[in-house]
Amino acid sequence: MSATLDNNITVDVTSDAPTTPSTGLGTPLAVGAQGAGFTELIRFYDNNNDVVADTDLGASVAAMLTAMFSQKIKPSKAAAGKLVVNVAQIDNIVISAGVAEDDVFNVTVAGVLYSFTALAAPTPASVSAGLQALINAGPESSVVDNTGNIDITATPAGRGLATIVDYDNTIGGGTSGMVLATTTLNVGMFSQLDAIKAASNDWYGLVNERRVDIDILEAARWTEANKKLHVPQSSDVLIKTAASTTDAAFVLKSLSYDRTALLYYGDDAVFADAAWMGFKLAADLDSEADTNSVTIWIYATLIGVAIDVLTTTEKNAILGKNANVYLTLNKVGATGDGKLASGRDIDKRTTLDWLEIRMFEDLAAQQLNASNANTKIPFTSRGIAAKESTLKNRLNIGERIGHLSPGKSTVTVPTIDKVTVSDKDNGILRASFVAEFSGAITKPKITGNVVTQL
Repeated sequence: MSATLDNNITVDVTSDAPTTPSTGLGTPLAVGAQGAGFTELIRFYDNNNDVVADTDLGASVAAMLTAMFSQKIKPSKAAAGKLVVNVAQIDNIVISAGVAEDDVFNVTVAGVLYSFTALAAPTPASVSAGLQALINAGPESSVVDNTGNIDITATPAGRGLATIVDYDNTIGGGTSGMVLATTTLNVGMFSQLDAIKAASNDWYGLVNERRVDIDILEAARWTEANKKLHVPQSSDVLIKTAASTTDAAFVLKSLSYDRTALLYYGDDAVFADAAWMGFKLAADLDSEADTNSVTIWIYATLIGVAIDVLTTTEKNAILGKNANVYLTLNKVGATGDGKLASGRDIDKRTTLDWLEIRMFEDLAAQQLNASNANTKIPFTSRGIAAKESTLKNRLNIGERIGHLSPGKSTVTVPTIDKVTVSDKDNGILRASFVAEFSGAITKPKITGNVVTQL
């Protein structure tokens, strides 16, 4: 090959870092019992034909997925998760020899402390009998006295015991003690959702075939800790009784759960929860098109779901507990009132999650792009401005989509001279922003005056 001068010019073309995966906020998950062939923890489906073709699906979960894909606007995909029967945790506590009068044996079960003080001529058997009587009076477990040791069984199955033991011999001076061992591990909604999430976290909304309080409350507790959205359904008549303080809706409201929207519906076999979740998650929270962007959860008409029948008193009791109903608006089926147990509108929760997730993705992409281009975001006025620009851009997108009120978003970053030495040394930039929900007109109040022209 003849010599050239081509080597005097060098062109190296690089690209940004690999695109950071975008979290799917439009994917609902239906969990429940599955057939023997459903050996994994989670599967995904693109349409109802896929659901019908999967003979491994449990009947209820298949019906829930069909309800999702039967709505006027359908999710682009949905998932099915596998649940097994709850198993009650059993803890064993052995009382050691050496018990003295006035020794104190403290056992905490599910957050409730039970304290037994040894009486005259005590033995491990008398202590175990005393603890059995105390703990059996509590609401979270049942106890069997095995003479010198006890077995504590969680009731109902599916809720962990979180047992703690403490032996206090300060006054009695004994040499006893307690040995705690879990002989049967808890298997419940919380641990099973943990396992499903570990298998795949590419989903956002959760619906569950189970209608009992323990599974509703445990799923709600899990959802709160894992930043998902949960729509359980219940036909418990206590929910529509204003005086009730033990039903799931009342408990969820008392806990101010901000990620669970309980739907009261009179027929457990109808999956109104799945229809509602599938329909509303089909709205593209990233779309800037007027026809398919941010949505509200009130006034949704659910295909395949019969209108529930409630009295005004019952409706008010349900809504008063921040639960939801499926009634009519102008004789057309409509959900109401689209509230989380905390009282927040569901669409505000989805906006908050959209903003948090997308802003994190933006910042992560910015860091990855800089590092993978063998550069950095300098801790200078220019670098601070780059971060400020990223935050402003996401807020502007939120305003255009309809999540946020136009022109109301502001970002605050420090000037370089206000950054502490410690923060600069550790690469920490402290920034903040303020934005305003765009809101929606849902309850118009109109006044008018019609006059006759004389």
